[in-house]
This record gives sequence, C-alpha cells and structure tokens, in this order.
Amino acid sequence: MKKCTQQLIKCSGLVIFAGLLLAGCSGSEETPTTFFEGVKEASQNNDPAAVWNTLPASMQSEFDSLAHDVGNRMQAEFYDSSWILIRRISTLLETKKGFILNTPIVQMGMLQIDAEEKEQFITTYDSIVPAINLLA
Repeated sequence: MKKCTQQLIKCSGLVIFAGLLLAGCSGSEETPTTFFEGVKEASQNNDPAAVWNTLPASMQSEFDSLAHDVGNRMQAEFYDSSWILIRRISTLLETKKGFILNTPIVQMGMLQIDAEEKEQFITTYDSIVPAINLLA
C-alpha cells in the first residue's frame, strides 16, 4: 500500500509539472509564477516537497484527486513503462542540453525573443531538468 501511495505521489508530481508547463505560469492564483523558483530551490536542496508546497491548496487538491483517479485506472505495466520513459527523457534532457538547445525548432523560437527572455529560458531549462530527476 505504501509503494502505491509513493507511485501516486510521483504520478501527481508529473501531472502537476506538465499542467503548469501547459498553463504557462501566467501569475494568477491557479498558475503561480513562483513555481519555477520553487522547482529550482527544491532541486538545489533535494526537497521535492517544496515544489508541492509552492502550489495553492486548490491546485494541490485537484491534482491529488486526479492522480488518485488515474492511479486507480492505470495498468501496472503501463505505469512502470511510463516511469522508465520519464527516466530516459530526464537523462536525455540532462546529458544532451547543448544538442537540444541547438535544434532548429528551438533556434527558430530563440529568434523571436529578446536576450533577457533567452536567458530566462535557459535558466528555466536548468531548473526543470532537476525537477524531472526528482520525480523519476
């Protein structure tokens, strides 16, 4: 039972992370701008609970219920395969940063933003990778 709870926590962490990335962290209560700072601090302190604590209680509750629902419906083999994939992606993001940042699609995106936004993008990338490592 304890292992199942830990797996659900990992799953909810991934869902939270993906949801906030997709939401764009606009600064409203539902998408806190402090999320990435929390991720950076948590990765530096090896404290994944700090990421969870940066979220408003309403989002924690929503993601918790979503993770429980997904966990109850997901087959164990698929769940295990998903975490293997996440670990591989994490390793790829960590070891191939230069390659990823120099791909044509990323370079095209970089042409459309100013120098400050480029620096912020790279800083965010450097914060996201350790957060994924904490989950995986």
